[in-house]
Amino acid sequence: MQVSVESKGAVLREMKVGLPGTDITKEVNSRLQKLGKKMKMHGFRPGKIPMRVIRQQYGSQVQQEVVNEVIQKSIADAMRQEQAQPVAPPKIVSINEEDGLFEYTATYEIRPEVTLAPLDGVTLERKVSTIEESDFEEMLLTLRKQRRIWSEVARESADGDRVQVNFEGTMGGEPFSGNSGQGVEIILGEGRMIAGFEEGLRGKQVGDKFDLDLRFPDNYAEKGYAGKDVRFAVEVTRVEEASLPEIDEAFIKDFGIEDGDRTKFDHDVRNNMELELQQRLKKINKDAVIAMLLEKQGEFEIPSSMIEEEAKRMRSQMQSNMQIPQGKEEIKLDLSIFAAEAKRRLEIGFIFHQIAQTAEIKIEAERVKSEIERIAASYEQPQEVVNFYHGDKNRLGEIESLLMEEDVVAWVMSQVTVVEKGVTFAEMIKG
Repeated sequence: MQVSVESKGAVLREMKVGLPGTDITKEVNSRLQKLGKKMKMHGFRPGKIPMRVIRQQYGSQVQQEVVNEVIQKSIADAMRQEQAQPVAPPKIVSINEEDGLFEYTATYEIRPEVTLAPLDGVTLERKVSTIEESDFEEMLLTLRKQRRIWSEVARESADGDRVQVNFEGTMGGEPFSGNSGQGVEIILGEGRMIAGFEEGLRGKQVGDKFDLDLRFPDNYAEKGYAGKDVRFAVEVTRVEEASLPEIDEAFIKDFGIEDGDRTKFDHDVRNNMELELQQRLKKINKDAVIAMLLEKQGEFEIPSSMIEEEAKRMRSQMQSNMQIPQGKEEIKLDLSIFAAEAKRRLEIGFIFHQIAQTAEIKIEAERVKSEIERIAASYEQPQEVVNFYHGDKNRLGEIESLLMEEDVVAWVMSQVTVVEKGVTFAEMIKG
């Protein structure tokens, strides 16, 4: 077997494999002979069918089978011989049979070699934040607002009120899809309706009927309505004002604290705020490291087969997350939508992998176990969570990857000049 490999770029390789054509001819003839002994054909005794007849009827099929088998075996041998490590199955691009030689050409892609860009002189901003007492009080207010009590009032509506309306919209005097609503509740000031709708409800009371001449925003999700004028005929059917509940025993029990203890409640609220803050800080600072690494590294070639596979995985994940009503067809998402982000994720993965090798970062099994136990501790049935992760190697791999990323980020931070920037809890959560 003759093998030659030629580089066609940073990740593309072209392999030519040459084999004696006589070996294929012998194998084809052997199979046709065996086939002839079993064949039954009108006008011929069993085993007496002329070879030319057998070859005419089955020669092409047997030839293709033998060629496919030879290619599958020889290309695997050739890859081992050349110590090639393709990231996807090779593609056969040409086959040539002449002068007693069988030759084919295959292309395959390999992982890119990443040479890390130097980090000398790099300054990186790291966000830091703490939870102040005012943040805690604001969170308590938010929790009370989530359980606010609505009471009907006989007055004009104002910001913060909940107004119930019936409405019907027309464009150019004609109704349109989704143009009407009955008993729709709108909290004034939340800005969930198109511009002008909530404003038109202020100062109104039960029984008021009026028209609102508005315009759909230019970036409206329903493209057929974007930027178009619309008239809504509106009737107010109820006005309600909110009152906030006290943080009493009943209120606390609603949050899963069975004995209604205020100290436990405050502790849980603070703890959850701290967890959310740390997760947010970790993500923002990791994103800053990634952005810096991508900028310093610059673009490098990624195997197209890997981009395609990652894009397919992203599309599959998005489709599985979509809530498709029963009886509706699955939305067909073009793979090209995901290509850019797929390439970016792979670039990050290759850079992180190279950093892990350079910094000799390794994640021990005991650390993975401890991380799983830490995650499980926040659930009501922690052992079930532990079993969930340990029951699948892929899930264990996900935890290991997350820990590896944390260590890579920490290593990068240790190699650059870090400037801390304080931000408020509110800025972190809203950001």
